[in-house]
Amino acid sequence: MPSPTGHRPRPRTARTRRARRPSWIVRLGTLAVWLYGVGIVLWFLLHLTIGDRLGWLALVSTFAPYLFLPLPFVLAVSLAAGRRAWAPTLVAVLVFAVEYGALFDFGLLGPRPAEGEPITILSFNTWGYSESPETAQAIVASGTPDIVALQELSGGLAAVIDRDLAGTYPYRLMEPANRKGILSRYPLTNANSSLPPDVRWFTQAAKVDVGGRRLTVYNVHLYATTVLSDLAAGRSLADGLAGGAAAREEQAAALARDIAARAGPVVVAGDMNATDQSRAYAVLTGQLDDAHRQAGSGFGHTFPAYRGSFHGIPILPRTVRIDMILYSSGLQAVESRVIPEHGESDHHPVWATLIMPGR
Repeated sequence: MPSPTGHRPRPRTARTRRARRPSWIVRLGTLAVWLYGVGIVLWFLLHLTIGDRLGWLALVSTFAPYLFLPLPFVLAVSLAAGRRAWAPTLVAVLVFAVEYGALFDFGLLGPRPAEGEPITILSFNTWGYSESPETAQAIVASGTPDIVALQELSGGLAAVIDRDLAGTYPYRLMEPANRKGILSRYPLTNANSSLPPDVRWFTQAAKVDVGGRRLTVYNVHLYATTVLSDLAAGRSLADGLAGGAAAREEQAAALARDIAARAGPVVVAGDMNATDQSRAYAVLTGQLDDAHRQAGSGFGHTFPAYRGSFHGIPILPRTVRIDMILYSSGLQAVESRVIPEHGESDHHPVWATLIMPGR
């Protein structure tokens, strides 16, 4: 039957049917996108339900930002493949948005306006063997924070700080035997005696008088998983990762109980030896806010500070964020950044500006 226009429709030949089929490259790319999407969903569900209890899962979650490195490729393949690859691409983008979207708002979601007294906090793991004036100067290289929490403080570095920064920080609680120290431009008192034994061994505490208002500062250094030592000694890496995660979760729970029993605003600063995908982090942020999550941008990686290697395997700088500043609901973060200067330390310092509301 002739068409209304008087032209016969072109018959569909085998050749035209083959031309409409997606090329093998597109089919392979679509398969890769689906495998990637399924992998992201599997990780996300296991992460939410099991957490750090499996060593290999704890390791994957530690480097969770790198799971999303293929996203540009996935998006490109989706554009080429069309609807065949939209579902897994959308899922991967949604998981990234849930986990890290707020860190990449490009300034569109600035911090809420705040009124009150600004107070600046620096947390710095100085490396336990450093006695260098360069490491001490890294504390004030990008400004003069009001309060400084130091981890892995050596006796030699404590002496350098007492010599070089005494004028800047007249109030100091130096505990090199406990490998910690707190410096302050405001009057402070030692609050270690108020800590229970299960918190005291990994925490230093101080009460800081900020214009007549009391701020409790916890300087913490959570349990470190010795991955490189386990590998070198031939010990089970999975057991070490799971055991380290469990130890940090137990420490975080003990610290959270002590925080809940205290009145007034609280700051927790230190080397968590865990990322924001860990159970220890989840326990603490159940009652505290993360300054970087609230007022920072980007992943904010702090460790390691410089390039290294292990048995010929390169270790890239700034691969994870384990140095953090957390705070209670009586405060508000308006700035969070990683300080580039670090002296001899293998950690970058982190800086946060918090607002203490008026009385």
